[in-house]
Amino acid sequence: MIAKLQKEEFLANKENKQKSIHVLGNNLQQSGCSTIHAEGDADLLIVQTAIQSSGSITTVLVGDDTDLLVLLCHHAEMKANELFFKPEPKQRSKTRKTWNIKRTETSLGANKCATILFVHAI
Repeated sequence: MIAKLQKEEFLANKENKQKSIHVLGNNLQQSGCSTIHAEGDADLLIVQTAIQSSGSITTVLVGDDTDLLVLLCHHAEMKANELFFKPEPKQRSKTRKTWNIKRTETSLGANKCATILFVHAI
């Protein structure tokens, strides 16, 4: 069925959104991709999955939420493989910043990374 609504309008309906997530997840699994479904806000689960992945391979997390960067700076482990955060580009921007989480943690320092969640919440 072809939806004749704007994406935002379609996804504003929780039932539409959940059905779309499950269809996409099932299709990805059938194609051999691993999927995880989060209850509620998925930011922490996304970051934990990226950090777990960086334990064995270099990992790039692509997202459009500053919360992801803050959580990565707080939770990432320096002894793991490289972990990068690549935000979605803004509509008007042609450049795309890539954050090396280890370098960012080193620049900020351990104390700032330990308290960054509190500072970000304020």
